[in-house]
Amino acid sequence: MKFGIAGIVALAAVSLLSSMPYAAAKDTIKFASQQDPIFIASVYPITSGKVKSDLVDVDISFLGIEGLNQASATRQYDVVHTTSLSVPRATAQGIPMSIIAVSMRYPKNGDGADIWVKEDSPYKTIADLKGKTIGTYGLNAGGFTNVRQVLALKYGFNVNLEGGDFHFVELPAPALPAALQAERVDAATLVHAQIFKAKMAGGFRSLVHVQSDMYELYGLQVPSLVLAAYNDKLNAKPEVYKAFLKLLQDSIAYLNSHQDEVFNAVGKQQNIDPAYFKMWFGRFGEIPYSIGPDDIAAIRKSWEASTKIGALKQAPDVEASVWKDALNK
Repeated sequence: MKFGIAGIVALAAVSLLSSMPYAAAKDTIKFASQQDPIFIASVYPITSGKVKSDLVDVDISFLGIEGLNQASATRQYDVVHTTSLSVPRATAQGIPMSIIAVSMRYPKNGDGADIWVKEDSPYKTIADLKGKTIGTYGLNAGGFTNVRQVLALKYGFNVNLEGGDFHFVELPAPALPAALQAERVDAATLVHAQIFKAKMAGGFRSLVHVQSDMYELYGLQVPSLVLAAYNDKLNAKPEVYKAFLKLLQDSIAYLNSHQDEVFNAVGKQQNIDPAYFKMWFGRFGEIPYSIGPDDIAAIRKSWEASTKIGALKQAPDVEASVWKDALNK
């Protein structure tokens, strides 16, 4: 059999391709994160292609707080950005999950979780609010549970959602500043973008410094939000989840070393002043996308406190609720 030049070239190409190692398709992790400019910025290096993984791709959906609260039960995502309390709650409902990373940790000092009143409000201390109305973006949200812990354990108040020392009401997050300004509520917990605007424009003042109070109570920086994944999926593909966490950690490392680039790009995209991001990382929180022994100890204290205020029926073993392959030794 004779081959022309073209045939010889084609055969050579086929031979070369057949000798090359097979490149397996990458797994994709479906990640439900919080629809907040900060968490959008935290993965901007991934979504913009600045950092990549040879082992895993990430399909990120940004959801509101209500959507995230429902995401664990739907099992439509592989990883859910949620409160630490959601993990024992999900497990108790027959959805075994584990914490694979801390996605937000409170600083020692800061005002990202404070209780706010109007600038000209007559209320000077938390005792002045007894019997008054406090608005929040979520009665069962992790951040508001931390507020209740502080009010109960440091200040000695009854923080039951019904029949306690305060009248707690849940409002859509965007409505809180207007409700506070119009005195439909006497005080409120605000989301971080609202706190930033209040600091820039004035009009509100802080009455309780929840983050510093928590550090005083526990002696540790408390994780407010975590990443959780389903145990069966973790067991089936542990290397994929390790690669996913490595990618998130690379993303945060890129953000930290290229702050102006990331903050300006996401600020323009989200129509928010880039100064917000600088304030957030300076005053409101940390995003490690990892978990260590101090985080374990802090979560344990927080869960024990949650049982005392009725936010959790019982505090399970924290170590058993954390994915063993994620823990920093």
